[in-house]
Amino acid sequence: MPRLSSFNRAYPDIDVRIQAVDHDGAKMADGVDVAIFYGYSNWPGLRTDRLYAEYLIPVCAPD
Repeated sequence: MPRLSSFNRAYPDIDVRIQAVDHDGAKMADGVDVAIFYGYSNWPGLRTDRLYAEYLIPVCAPD
């Protein structure tokens, strides 16, 4: 996201749209070329590639 504005300036003919969703029932809108989904769900009819492994670390205050 931090580089999106510079990408848009460098490539003004590429239409970039972002939609954030937080549930497994999310559907891609017509005309979408790339979508990033979070989670381990099965999305039938879509080709999926893992972008990175996630590691969670708890951070707590002594109180």
